[in-house]
Amino acid sequence: TASVGEKIKVSFAGQEKKTVAGKDGKWMVELDKMEASSTGREMKVSGENTIVIKDVLVGEVWFASGQSNMECPIWGNNPRYRDGKGAMMINLKIRPLIRWAKNDKLHANAPLKLPRAKWYTYSPASFAGKKGNWLSAVAFYYALELHDALGIPVGIVDSSWGGTNIDAWTPKSGFAMHPELSDVPLMKKKNSDVSRASCLWNGMVASWTPFAIRGFIWYQGCSNNFEAKRYCDKMHGLYDGWAKEFKNSDLKLYFVQLAPFKRSWFELQASQSRFAAEEKNAGMAVVADAGNWHDIHPNDKEVVARRLALLALKRDY
Repeated sequence: TASVGEKIKVSFAGQEKKTVAGKDGKWMVELDKMEASSTGREMKVSGENTIVIKDVLVGEVWFASGQSNMECPIWGNNPRYRDGKGAMMINLKIRPLIRWAKNDKLHANAPLKLPRAKWYTYSPASFAGKKGNWLSAVAFYYALELHDALGIPVGIVDSSWGGTNIDAWTPKSGFAMHPELSDVPLMKKKNSDVSRASCLWNGMVASWTPFAIRGFIWYQGCSNNFEAKRYCDKMHGLYDGWAKEFKNSDLKLYFVQLAPFKRSWFELQASQSRFAAEEKNAGMAVVADAGNWHDIHPNDKEVVARRLALLALKRDY
């Protein structure tokens, strides 16, 4: 954003783009496509004042979203809610070319303007003392798998919240594209603060659009098990909304079919499978052998992330 009519110039990697802020003060430029680069360079934004963003890499960026099995941290204080190898992994993996950011838990009735993201590297220091702001274990391993396979910078944005439903993560545009979902915003829900339609999209994702991401990984479904037969339609709404708002008709969605647990997910798992068959840009990681009958949060997240990464490596890279 800038003053109305302010002339803006963006310089990065030998490119220079100019534009003028609109009547609402908003502006955007699009840089030409460029090769991946592990060299940290400066991006300069000039207008009435100058902003310099340092150590900018060029690579692949993914979002990680969903409920508790996506949020489940790489490490933390709860021995029942963290990755089994997390303590070792955060001290073992030093990857300065992997960058991660985590969104605060926010919900809103309209898209929020979030503060500038804080990016961290994969190093013991960047994971120390995060407390309630640990990176998702699935996101941790997913970015690691991609980086080690591709040898280029990878960014991962963790925007997840345990116990949340799919409606809250779906933008209004996603509902609008699917008449069969027209009743969703009117449905009465429990815990209305975080279950109302689009509220988490507004609070935790919308501010990033239209950031140039390759796609998003998704692990959710438990909170929609009561309406399992509708879940396929809701996944279509989720995907179409994200693709529209990120201005990326080829946006990828790789998601996890729910792991086995002592309650039945069968109808919802079938809906997940049906969606994967219907959406060409989606792929499903099956984890039928990686669940825990007595724990809804299995603590081996590495195998989950590897199967998601294999989908991306086969289809995109």
